[in-house]
Amino acid sequence: MHKKCLACIIGCFVCASVCTAEVLSWRANAGKRFEATVTVTDSLISVDSVVDNPVVVTERDIMQEEAAARKSTIPYLSSIPSFPKGSISPGARWQSTGKVHYNLASFGMDEPLVVEVAVSYTYVGMKTVGKRSYCHITAEWRPVRSFGKAEAAKTGINRISGISRLDLYWDNKAGCPKKASLLEEVQYRFTDGTSLMTRRATDEVFKTTVDLERETIVRNLKSQITSQKVADVDIVETDTGVALSVENIQFEPDSARILDSEKAKLRKIAAILSSFKGNALSVVGHAANPGGSSERELVDLSTARAKAVAAFLSAEGMPGTIAVAGKGASEPLASNDTAAGRSKNRRVEIVIMDKEIVE
Repeated sequence: MHKKCLACIIGCFVCASVCTAEVLSWRANAGKRFEATVTVTDSLISVDSVVDNPVVVTERDIMQEEAAARKSTIPYLSSIPSFPKGSISPGARWQSTGKVHYNLASFGMDEPLVVEVAVSYTYVGMKTVGKRSYCHITAEWRPVRSFGKAEAAKTGINRISGISRLDLYWDNKAGCPKKASLLEEVQYRFTDGTSLMTRRATDEVFKTTVDLERETIVRNLKSQITSQKVADVDIVETDTGVALSVENIQFEPDSARILDSEKAKLRKIAAILSSFKGNALSVVGHAANPGGSSERELVDLSTARAKAVAAFLSAEGMPGTIAVAGKGASEPLASNDTAAGRSKNRRVEIVIMDKEIVE
């Protein structure tokens, strides 16, 4: 993602319905890693038998620079997935060339057999997994390779053909997959007239660089909130980062003037946030709706209150510009029919934004 102003970024997430186009790309992120849990299930299928091999589950670290250079997290694939240079919207289709590397050492080939494939992609759209949104992409390719006389004599193989289907959830902030399911069926036709099919299902679930950084932030926040004894503060994840959701910040009635009684709490929060000076901040205001106010009025009020909190944090020494937004009563946490529910809905979220989102 290209560097954007924070106000534009926050505005896009507030108005997500009109911000559907994405420019998808791998990110090199030199020196950074992500973690993968890989589950592989494979079978050998002949005319008269099916042999299911034991399921293999492995945990591994992947250097993001290496994965981005190969454009794959699966060692025997390269340039899968690949993306168009421009922005795409849900329903977009494109093609690109990838490579599949077959290890045929057991058939007498010392070097892997590399087969180029035409990969057909579809961008399905955004999909929420857990607390975050990801780009859902499907892909399909059909490897085919006929062997010349010399190769066939050496390997005993006349032809390799197959079909592969990939179901992918892409973390476009981290520039790597969040999870992927790959189903591959490959048929080997041998010179003696027999054939054999292999079926392999590979499921990958990743902790991306964004996930790992968020885990560190959440641990730090929990420790500091406990030690500082800050009440009525929850830690929640949003699409833009990790938020301190501060319930029921008290303002003067129908205004954005913070009551003096609330400033001590906000000073403690500012002290906690000083640990995250490498991250940009945003403040998002939410309003309760007991009735009698229009949504436009509630958006204006929640925006004004978010600006007041941002100004207070800046005055307490928070560096840089703090983006602000107001969501009115559009995202209630509880019913507005009770005082306790309205207290939860009348909140401000101070978001420690993912570093990747503004790069």
